[in-house]
Amino acid sequence: MGGDGTFNQMVNGMLARSDKKTIPVGLIPTGQSNDMARSLGLAVEGTLHALEVIAKGETITIDTTRVLLDHDSEKTLPAGIDRLHFCRHMMSNSMLSMPAKIANGAETLKGCFGSSSYSLSTYFQAFSCGFVADTYSLTIDDVAFNQGSLNTALMMVNNGKYANGGMIMNPFAAINDGLIDITWISDPSYSGTLGVTGIFSDAGGGAGIQAYRGHSQYVRGKKIRIEVPQQEPEQAQPELEFTDGDEAATTPSEPVKQVCMIDGEPLSYERSITWECFPGNLEILFDDSYFTQNQTFSRKLTAEVERDRSIM
Repeated sequence: MGGDGTFNQMVNGMLARSDKKTIPVGLIPTGQSNDMARSLGLAVEGTLHALEVIAKGETITIDTTRVLLDHDSEKTLPAGIDRLHFCRHMMSNSMLSMPAKIANGAETLKGCFGSSSYSLSTYFQAFSCGFVADTYSLTIDDVAFNQGSLNTALMMVNNGKYANGGMIMNPFAAINDGLIDITWISDPSYSGTLGVTGIFSDAGGGAGIQAYRGHSQYVRGKKIRIEVPQQEPEQAQPELEFTDGDEAATTPSEPVKQVCMIDGEPLSYERSITWECFPGNLEILFDDSYFTQNQTFSRKLTAEVERDRSIM
């Protein structure tokens, strides 16, 4: 029982067990965003519906996405609770650049304004001139996506379609297709306040229509990595004149702290993030009628369900 953040913590706790034991899990959505519940076809304000799904006892396996922050391997991670600062399994989505700043700002507003906190946080960012493009280098399945860097004010990495309390940020994502979906603004004219807020409006009220307007790119892969270019060391200003052969000392630049929202929780990083899909890594209680009505999932559910469907 809870929202996206609570569900994420519960699943990560189970997946971190030393004995590797897992059990099917159910979700009763009581949070502010409930994006994972939407991906599973649960009524976000219907506790009874969620209980009925759990009581039905049908399950499906869905993907999880391991997220490594500033680490290339789990072998270099710290032990204990500190590990969770650098490694998480994502269920729904990750946000970078403006979506991360907006969602992070909305956290302090949720108690009073609920799902409207995202709109308020967007206005605050606009008034403070916070809509600026960030620079990343992108690798898909260990191959550089392009020769240069990406400059964008919006970047989303999705396992499910939803983010920010019901916005369809990536209509092509499916939570059991064995792939991770990433989208970013590629048209610089949309990286300002009006462009980003317009995309949010299309993702919400327009049910994902922004994906067909041509201002953003949509790519998928099994492994996605972004890196933040680091500044060159600065030359220290000398206090005395140099003699022949002396060279000015350099001062290493401190990496700038970045924020990434993973299933609604802010995590800090400095240099890189790597997402890797773990197909069918979580067994979840699920109502098959959602699949038959919406054709949302990419693979067959179970042999029993397919046999029954062929008989009908």
